[in-house]
Amino acid sequence: MPSSAQDRALAELIRQALVDDGVLAAGDFGVVISQRRQPIVITTDISGRHTVRVRPPIAPQRVVDFVRNKAAELERNAVKLATMAPRHPVKQLVDGEEFTWLGQSMRLYLTEQEGPARRVRHDDGWQLVVSAAAVRARGADVLTDWYCQEGLAWVERNAPSWWRRIAPGRRAQPGLDVRDLGKVRAGVFDELADQASFHWPLFQLPAALCEYVLVHELAHATRPPGKPHGPEFWARVKRVMPDGRRRQRLMRQAWLDIWTGATR
Repeated sequence: MPSSAQDRALAELIRQALVDDGVLAAGDFGVVISQRRQPIVITTDISGRHTVRVRPPIAPQRVVDFVRNKAAELERNAVKLATMAPRHPVKQLVDGEEFTWLGQSMRLYLTEQEGPARRVRHDDGWQLVVSAAAVRARGADVLTDWYCQEGLAWVERNAPSWWRRIAPGRRAQPGLDVRDLGKVRAGVFDELADQASFHWPLFQLPAALCEYVLVHELAHATRPPGKPHGPEFWARVKRVMPDGRRRQRLMRQAWLDIWTGATR
């Protein structure tokens, strides 16, 4: 078996051959020596960077020819992924900064009065009234806590009616939670804990899209047979939400532009 030094040398030869050929720009790709079944595999991540994985022994020119033949496809993949890349905004925690709740705009209003954050109606629209001292002490955590609290209240109000429709006469409704999932997905069902959890940024989206995520996780809670997102799963979603697939597409697109907690 080749040594790691030999692998590194081969990877550098292939990298340089690709750069010299001009098919891929230096810095836009990497070369990895792999023991995969296929001699050459190219993957593209969401930033548009390519990884060329090769199984030795292999001639650098063979890799160059393979990549050149795939150049148009690689460009299409990079462009497609670029449109899917998150564009999460960075917010300032100052008066007038815009946030959303269930798709409705609201402006941040910092008050010197103590007390929990609250959403109130104002002459020119909705305000999210937050203690300035709390923001100075805890930053964005004050707002994410508010989303968790209000999001959980929304889920607890809406889940029972959806659960009765999606699981009539079945087991009890699963537990519900809203928190920072630390992942890109909007919700997750923990089968062992029998709990559906939702990522707090979800509740910036319109209610129809939040309903889709709620139904999605409740469908998992019915424990349909087959694959996690197989035919039986989707049959249960569509039974109560015929436009579930459409809402899923809209949710995924909208998710790219929601605030996930970054501030400046």
